Amino acid sequence: MGRTFAEALHTNLGKIFGSFGSENVTRGSHLEKLCLIRDGVGRDNISDFTNNLIHEFLLDYTQTFAVRHIVGSLRRKVTVRKVRFNYRTETWESGTFDLPWYLKDHVLLTPKNILTRDDTWINKTDLIDNFETIPDAIPNHQLRSQISNYFRKMLPRSPKRKDEREAAFRTIQNFPELIDFYIRHKEDTGDQTENIANQRVAFSQQLYLEQFRMSP
Repeated sequence: MGRTFAEALHTNLGKIFGSFGSENVTRGSHLEKLCLIRDGVGRDNISDFTNNLIHEFLLDYTQTFAVRHIVGSLRRKVTVRKVRFNYRTETWESGTFDLPWYLKDHVLLTPKNILTRDDTWINKTDLIDNFETIPDAIPNHQLRSQISNYFRKMLPRSPKRKDEREAAFRTIQNFPELIDFYIRHKEDTGDQTENIANQRVAFSQQLYLEQFRMSP
């Protein structure tokens, strides 16, 4: 995953991930929070990290599909490293799977309902663009006032849009609880998000699958 991602994750484990798994504001846990607080961590990092977390699931999913639908000449028994983490021995374990084989390497298949080419549902651009609406969702009046006051102090006398975005980002870094209220808003508008996600899945299917089925 690289040093930048590792350092960002390590730094924020006790900061923005302090309540990970036992959230009070949001309904669920969201790894995408890491994209919101640290530059240089984007959708590709989150995608790769997610792939590592669900590696065994993807291998089992691919093997099940391949054995049912792909001829043996296009498959191969492959020993794959880092399939799962053994918490007792604190080591990664390998596994052997019957997988599709192409260009001297195995292939992993992805369920289409998690396939997308767009930014993550929770992302820094969206957070910054909607920053002004987030403090209003915080029930604590004193905290709202502190956030507004801090934001104003970060602005120059005649701020431009770039200055406002930078001030918003600095405020979020100083008040990371804003992230949870932003995510809660995203969760509350989940129906709209699900519709957008379905459109993206359909687009991805057209992009990655349908165009390759067409005759030249």
